[in-house]
Amino acid sequence: MFAVVPWIIGAVALVLAGMLLGRVIFSFSQAKPDPGPSDAAQQRNALLVAQGDFEQIRFTQVGRGYDPAQVDVVLEQLIGMLREQDRGAGAKLDGAARSHDVIVESPSSEKER
Repeated sequence: MFAVVPWIIGAVALVLAGMLLGRVIFSFSQAKPDPGPSDAAQQRNALLVAQGDFEQIRFTQVGRGYDPAQVDVVLEQLIGMLREQDRGAGAKLDGAARSHDVIVESPSSEKER
């Protein structure tokens, strides 16, 4: 029975050492974003969105994906553009509805009633 205890302690120590080593290795592989290029990329993306050239938008890659600040800026700009379009379309629809006060029904729709 006491011969098993060193094996258990050794297995636990091996697992803990592996976890520690994995944490150290993965913490070094995560690059920290450089604020300089991020600002330049945000300005470039803002210009591309304003021009409507959405295929050319690029984001800086960081440890586990894209730089969230860059993505947020582009999304906010796109949402603003969509809201402006909705306001313009809504005003056009309101004007069209006011200009058509009388609804004309076809004779076939009256027969179906």
